[in-house]
Amino acid sequence: MAETNDPEIPFQHREAMLRAKAAEVLAAMNQPDPGSRPPRRGSSADGRTRITVLGAVFAVIAVVAVVAYGIRFLPKDKTIPDELVGVWHTTDPRYADRPFEITKDILIFHQGGTDSTVHEILEVKRDEGVRETLYTINYDNEEAVYEFAFYYSAVPEGVIRFKNQRHMEWRRGGP
Repeated sequence: MAETNDPEIPFQHREAMLRAKAAEVLAAMNQPDPGSRPPRRGSSADGRTRITVLGAVFAVIAVVAVVAYGIRFLPKDKTIPDELVGVWHTTDPRYADRPFEITKDILIFHQGGTDSTVHEILEVKRDEGVRETLYTINYDNEEAVYEFAFYYSAVPEGVIRFKNQRHMEWRRGGP
């Protein structure tokens, strides 16, 4: 066999000679000829594309997670609408001496006589419906944060109905 680096031999022939020599060596080692191997699934360019796409997906997930985590630290809306400010009473005799009071930043539950509990308002959520608005006031109760949820209807005059006691009406002012 001629020398493969002989400049007199054209390049194509040198390549064929190298392949033949490699096939002989591999046959001696009992290995299949590299030219006879089935093609690989996807080239290295496809692999790089997959890695790039996966990297982009992970980057998007990381950004969304950071933004979602950061939203928790945005200031909460604590604005109490003027129509809710005041002392609210019901005609239900079970709660006649237990009004509640809403100020711009405090929620007070009167518990009969001179007893009452005072709570700082932390957040006010508002969900407007067709006839009434659902308010959820999150307030501090020393050990935990509690929710006070009620429906407010402006018609005919301001009426509050607790979310869990829709049958009972509370009106601002005296009983």
